[in-house]
Amino acid sequence: MKTRIIVDSTADLVPEIKARVSTVPLTVHFGQEEYIDGVTIDNKTFYEKLIESDVLPTTSQATPDAFIKEFEKVRQAEEAAVVITLASKFSGTYQSAMIAAADYENIYVVDGTSAAMGTGILVELAFRLLDAGMTAEETAQVLEEEKKKIIVVALVDTLRELDIGLVVMAGFMVIITNELVEAYPNAILNIHPSLIPSFCGKGCYGLHVHEKALEYGVKVSGATVHIVSEECDAGPIVLQKAVEVLDDDTPETLQRRIMEQAEWVILPQAVRLFCDGRLKVE
Repeated sequence: MKTRIIVDSTADLVPEIKARVSTVPLTVHFGQEEYIDGVTIDNKTFYEKLIESDVLPTTSQATPDAFIKEFEKVRQAEEAAVVITLASKFSGTYQSAMIAAADYENIYVVDGTSAAMGTGILVELAFRLLDAGMTAEETAQVLEEEKKKIIVVALVDTLRELDIGLVVMAGFMVIITNELVEAYPNAILNIHPSLIPSFCGKGCYGLHVHEKALEYGVKVSGATVHIVSEECDAGPIVLQKAVEVLDDDTPETLQRRIMEQAEWVILPQAVRLFCDGRLKVE
């Protein structure tokens, strides 16, 4: 059975992929002005209005009826479909798709858990799986697992349109995709709650870092600001600050002390160095 991919209009897709999907549009509002995303307003116009407008845009979720129109096409063609929506935490679009899918067979709805580029990555993966011979159901099952690994900080296009020159990851405890790193070489700063190379890399984030430090028995820990590279916590170090580990420390008390005495001190300093043009990677 042939399978089609259905997305909402927030998905950021390359032209060759966009030509292969069916799209359900959201509605964009700038004050009293209303536009159908991707139909009556394109990305270029959106960013122009974002810069010029005195009000921030809002969006209205895609309705169940909008999805039903696409699902009817699937049923009439005797096909299956995998629907990939933007995160349910951002919009009710996922819920609309689920409501619409209740009366149809062979429709599998996936909450993309991100938006834009993140949805685009899932769509490309879905096509690779389908082209390899997987069914719609099998493809949806794989996407449910793989989506946990796909975390996109922001649309690279959005950052560029807004003329952003530096990305700062402060308390962002996930591994980002290579697309952002490649788009902002040596222009992404991260703060890590240890003295790298100690207690860093895969699995070392949040309280886990301090748990490992206490288990190892170190007397000094601290924080590190580094430039983000494709390898986790392996980019060039910008600044470090040591903090004493006390005998009665718990992971929570150590975390708090390192934040107050190190992280909140050296991260602004590193940002200042970058903005003053005093950071150079050789």
